[in-house]
Amino acid sequence: MGLAMIGPLLLGKGTKEQKDYYIPRIINGDDYWCQGYSEPGAGSDLASLQCKAVREGDKYIINGTKIWTTHAHLANKIFCLVRTDNTGKKQEGITFLMLDMDQPGIKVEPILTMAQDHDFNQVVFTDAIAYVKDRIGEENEGWAVAKYLLEFERSGGVGGSKSLSDINFIKKLVSKISSQIQGDDFSSIYANKMNELEIKAKAIQYTSLRILSSLRSGESPGPESSMMKTLVTDLEQEISELTLEVIGYYGIAFQDTSLGTNEPAIGDEDYRAVAGKYQNLRATTIYGGSNEIQRNIMAKAVLGL
Repeated sequence: MGLAMIGPLLLGKGTKEQKDYYIPRIINGDDYWCQGYSEPGAGSDLASLQCKAVREGDKYIINGTKIWTTHAHLANKIFCLVRTDNTGKKQEGITFLMLDMDQPGIKVEPILTMAQDHDFNQVVFTDAIAYVKDRIGEENEGWAVAKYLLEFERSGGVGGSKSLSDINFIKKLVSKISSQIQGDDFSSIYANKMNELEIKAKAIQYTSLRILSSLRSGESPGPESSMMKTLVTDLEQEISELTLEVIGYYGIAFQDTSLGTNEPAIGDEDYRAVAGKYQNLRATTIYGGSNEIQRNIMAKAVLGL
């Protein structure tokens, strides 16, 4: 989230002082960022957020809750949308702030997924402090800042590259199982499916590179980011489904993939994480704006419907 999200936002919308301070720390890994957007009553309807910030001199005092905050338990920094005014439309009165996670006013509560992964958290702010110098954009104009950042989140970096790596893992599994059962039939069953997924992944990769080349000239990803978000997340789910299909009944049992477990793997060690990853990736078409919302954006911004 540092390199792919808050970094590009700072380059596009930050002050010189913010760029000079934060960009080197992002590149060096001194800061690990998380994103405070969703709330218990404001998920897909993000503009309904109620986490409140009151300005007092050179700082804001923040009270409220964020949820589904990825890696909040690891991060030392958070970029956050807060409510600074309730008088206008709900998209108005929102401000974009950066603040320290390592302060007494922030409590992080873990949320485990059905795969027992600890990625998500609920973050509770009780008189937490953010400084005015760490606000991006003007007060009450954070909605436009947030939309600009979401274009980078949804564009997915160089989409397809990770998918190609995952497809190579399927090929490894198919080759291994084929040698164990001493027959070519198993490989032939999955050859066409793997080829189709590989073609999709390479097409996405080339499209991502075209988007990145436009960023070099100072442009933002635009509505293409919504297209990439739907394509990449749909592909990730297809790949995880095929991987689970390949290992067959070895994917039925739940196998804890957390660090430090000393339980032996059921079947080959390569099978251990497959079912958990399949479960975890069910969320990809929901977070970052569901794919249904992305298609509405494409219909409006690209097709003019």
